[in-house]
Amino acid sequence: MNSMTGYGRSEFDCNGRTVQLEIKSVNHKYLELVYRLPKGYAFLEEKLRPYLQSRMARGKLDLSVTIVSRREDDSHVTLNHSIASGYLKALRELAGDYNIPDDLSLSSFSHFSDLFTVTCSPENPEEVWETVRCALDGALADFFEMRVREGMRMKEDIHSRILLVREMVTKVEERSALSVGEYQKKMQVRLQELLESIEPDDQRVFQEAALWADKTSVAEETVRLNSHLDQMELLLAQNGPVGRRLDFLTQEMNREANTIGSKAMDVTIAHLVVEMKAEIEKIREQIQNVE
Repeated sequence: MNSMTGYGRSEFDCNGRTVQLEIKSVNHKYLELVYRLPKGYAFLEEKLRPYLQSRMARGKLDLSVTIVSRREDDSHVTLNHSIASGYLKALRELAGDYNIPDDLSLSSFSHFSDLFTVTCSPENPEEVWETVRCALDGALADFFEMRVREGMRMKEDIHSRILLVREMVTKVEERSALSVGEYQKKMQVRLQELLESIEPDDQRVFQEAALWADKTSVAEETVRLNSHLDQMELLLAQNGPVGRRLDFLTQEMNREANTIGSKAMDVTIAHLVVEMKAEIEKIREQIQNVE
């Protein structure tokens, strides 16, 4: 089981380029990919998307790529002679008209950015992608290792809470069985107090107790709750994305707990339901970060 939280960083040198890549992710209902690519390398997105989609199912992933080229033929600087001539003529005219010393030098023109045009040699997309892919694989190794570690911690926490919920379900079942007998005794005492000298009809008391027991029975709910817990443990033991299925199970578990709380007319069971729902909510919070 993997967490959706992860971080990885890598640097790779190849073919006169250095690629620095950083990848991080947080929880998200679906898979959302956000790229930060250098200018002129937008073509990498169509390579990155399927590559990442094949390796993860959920999470908001932020990918930042920096590419530094060291190839000598990569950039070409061209001087715009007409603009340079215009600057030179204007500056000398300024010096003459206002009696300013003519101290023009080469460095004087380095401040005029419009004198120069920088062009880059066409990139080989496949060559660039191969370098980026190698850097990405290095970052993903750390990234997935972190997600696995986080996933194992969450798995242990969820499993411990499943055991707690199981204990509470067992206590609810035991208390539910006892409450029927207690209700029957209370009815007999109350009838005796009302009727005083007249002996209450035991058969009628039994019938009322049976009706009450049927009305307040939570057997179906506890059976379904245990079934959901069994399915959850099976999913925890599986490899691959299980977050959505676990999330669905927690919703169903919470629904069963609510039904138990509304049906069972018993203070002890009501307290158990409150504790049970608190543990189910903690499980749900953990599952929100499971891939």
